[in-house]
Amino acid sequence: MNNTKYRYIDALLAIKFLKKYRIFARNNADRIFSYKYQEQPNLVFQVLLLNSRERGIGFDSSYRNKNENRAPVTFITTVDHNRRMVPGPVFISGDVTAATLTHFLRDVKDLVEEMAEVLVEYPTQVDPALEAYAEKLVEEAWIVVEAEEWKP
Repeated sequence: MNNTKYRYIDALLAIKFLKKYRIFARNNADRIFSYKYQEQPNLVFQVLLLNSRERGIGFDSSYRNKNENRAPVTFITTVDHNRRMVPGPVFISGDVTAATLTHFLRDVKDLVEEMAEVLVEYPTQVDPALEAYAEKLVEEAWIVVEAEEWKP
């Protein structure tokens, strides 16, 4: 297994932890400052696949210190067919440097490429939120797989 797959496994373990944390937060609301979590890992990578080749991607770090716990937040975004900004993966870290952001971008690139391979092999794995665009999404996945690289 390569490092990207290990990172994906780490992400899956993190999701399992967050599910357990969600139960804890629900049962101990008086002990939790703020808890909101939405699990949509496939959707964020599929959104990037669907829109990035035609409309590009953005790197939005303007949300630094603007949330309730002042955490540094960086979004990768794209634009949908209605010209609306659509969020992709989010990087939250107190260690925001050129090296960590580069690492984040490489991980996102690897995960988008893996998602493209999954969609080419299993076209039915399209997230329900993107079912209306399934044909276009699989077409974009084929382009990435044939090029052997995601180039937004």
